[in-house]
Amino acid sequence: MNNNETSSFLDRRTLTAIFLVFATWMGWQYYMQVKYPHYFEKKTTEQAPADDSKAKGGQPTSTPPVSAAKVEPPAAAVLPRNSAEKTMDFKSSNLSFQISSKGMGVRDLTLLQYFNRKNEPVEFSQKQPPLSFETR
Repeated sequence: MNNNETSSFLDRRTLTAIFLVFATWMGWQYYMQVKYPHYFEKKTTEQAPADDSKAKGGQPTSTPPVSAAKVEPPAAAVLPRNSAEKTMDFKSSNLSFQISSKGMGVRDLTLLQYFNRKNEPVEFSQKQPPLSFETR
């Protein structure tokens, strides 16, 4: 390519690449529809039979809506907000860290096989919240 020529984003090679990507994508979709036809079938929902109550009594009958049953989590899985934070220590040959009971935060992460310039293990430590990977 000469430096004197101005190049466009939509030159022949770029358009060819876009076309090849599009053709590959469409070909893959066709292949998947042939290989797994049951997956691509449209799911039909059963429709309620027509309401002929208007023809019988003139007023539609109302049915109460069906509500989903509420599922409550087990009491042991939920900690009160004012409970004390507990930490669990984990140590292996490669790393060590602490996990907090509040939000599963990672604290005092230490890589035991990697050392800094002072020949100390590499530490990733946060003493104050929010902790790494914390979900509260």
